[in-house]
Amino acid sequence: MPNPSIDDMRGIYRARRIVEAGLITTLFGTLAREQVAALRKHVQAEQKAFKEGRREDAIRLAGDFHLLLAQMAGSDELLSYIQRLISNTELYKALYDSAEAASCAPREHEQIIDALTTGKSLDKALAVAMEHLDELEQRVIAGAAAEQEVDLATLLNGGAAKPHAHTHSHEH
Repeated sequence: MPNPSIDDMRGIYRARRIVEAGLITTLFGTLAREQVAALRKHVQAEQKAFKEGRREDAIRLAGDFHLLLAQMAGSDELLSYIQRLISNTELYKALYDSAEAASCAPREHEQIIDALTTGKSLDKALAVAMEHLDELEQRVIAGAAAEQEVDLATLLNGGAAKPHAHTHSHEH
């Protein structure tokens, strides 16, 4: 099981924010009705997966939403790079994000669609998309940090138990 460092995770999320800011800028106000319908249909599939408790499917679908946006930008190179970034962040979500928190994704994706299509300003669309990634990163980093603390405590407790047992045997 890969065990990414917090710095590694921060680097991947930083790359995602940079790339997706460009993606939002490119797509803002340009999506055709069919593309908007495809995005909304995708978000419905995300919601269904969450409601049915299919967490792995929901995480994959949440990542696929961003891939769908990337496809709409029409660059295979961009799509391939975003796929790599998303496969990393999907792993982080699976390892460290709570199921309850992850269920926010469909609502946040709906807000991104609205900002891209009916939004009055590119700044607003960018703010919505970046806030979505920022919140996700914060949850994942907090989960990873908490897990590392637990691992450290286990290690320290494991180390402390032996001397204690050893001390106890000297009392005889």
